[in-house]
Amino acid sequence: MKLFPIACASFLLLLLAPQSDAQDLKELTQASIVVEVLGKTEKDIGLSEETLESQTLVGLKRDLPKLKISKDASPYVYVKVLAVEAGPDKVAVYVDIKVNRPVKILRDWSNSEVTATVATVWNKGKLLIGTKYDMASRVREAISDLTTKLAAAYSRDNPE
Repeated sequence: MKLFPIACASFLLLLLAPQSDAQDLKELTQASIVVEVLGKTEKDIGLSEETLESQTLVGLKRDLPKLKISKDASPYVYVKVLAVEAGPDKVAVYVDIKVNRPVKILRDWSNSEVTATVATVWNKGKLLIGTKYDMASRVREAISDLTTKLAAAYSRDNPE
């Protein structure tokens, strides 16, 4: 049981990591979905990359029907799930969704381009703590909630 507070503290550090508030989803018309490869703990609670991708796709299609989902798109929605066992039947899980898109880096003294790269333009996460037995469904609910938050930010950046 002593591992549970340590796991919670570790995930709290993840929560304290800066989440992008400088939203720039303006004119985002397409994106692909990328799911980080899951480890043993994530798989042991009933998750798979395919399920996470499907849940994300459903959430995006439901909440952002104008956003085209294409495997060839440069911008991408990145889904990351980290789980830590905290006892025989306890687990702490952090669900993170980011939107990354190509950006240009400009010189400090002019608007000329230095280089182009990919940057995170939207990022939200959710910490879940509980039993292993219902955690997979809670992760799917968290993805649904986070895609709804993404849709709200998208709507604010793209008023019709």
